[in-house]
This record gives sequence, structure tokens and C-alpha cells, in this order.
Amino acid sequence: MNPQEDICIDNEELYAYIVEKTGFKEEQVAKILECEMEYLESLGLLEDKEPEEPEDHDVFVDTDELERYISERLNETKETIAAVLDAENSFLLERGVLGVKFETEC
Repeated sequence: MNPQEDICIDNEELYAYIVEKTGFKEEQVAKILECEMEYLESLGLLEDKEPEEPEDHDVFVDTDELERYISERLNETKETIAAVLDAENSFLLERGVLGVKFETEC
């Protein structure tokens, strides 16, 4: 898969996958993932436009900091958050999306 290619992720499919893997309610999953997107946006990692100069290195997100950010805003346990994020990563890995620019709700 070309790393410059945009991928579309169906949120309903993602939520259903995570609900099945974790047993959590869809509303809870959606709130955690929305908060994750807010965190990534606050780091400047989610932008609608292409950067002027392409990054020539991998971008890493401190998962402990991400879990803390979500936990403080949603009053969820770090274990719950970690389970949702792990299931999200599994979904993305199974579809070959990790490491590729993606969009939701095309």
C-alpha cells in the first residue's frame, strides 16, 4: 500500500469491532476515540492539509500521556482506555492502515 494514499475508515465498523473485542458500550468507545482525536489534534498530528515538508521519520505518541489525557477528561480508568486503544490498533493493523495517512467518514 502506498504510504501517501488516503485510506477511509468507517467509524461504525471500527466501533463495532471494538465493542465486540472489549464488551464496552458503543457510546463509551466513541467518546474515548473522540477524545483520542482531540489529543492528537492538540499535538498537531491531525491536519487537513499536507505539511510543507514531508516528515522523514516515524511519529510516536506517548500512550501513557494519551491515556492520562483521556482519563482526566472522561473519568474512565486507564485499563478501559488501554483496552479500547489496543482494540483500535488491532483493527487498524488487520486492515493494513497503521503507518498510513487515513481519514474517517469519507
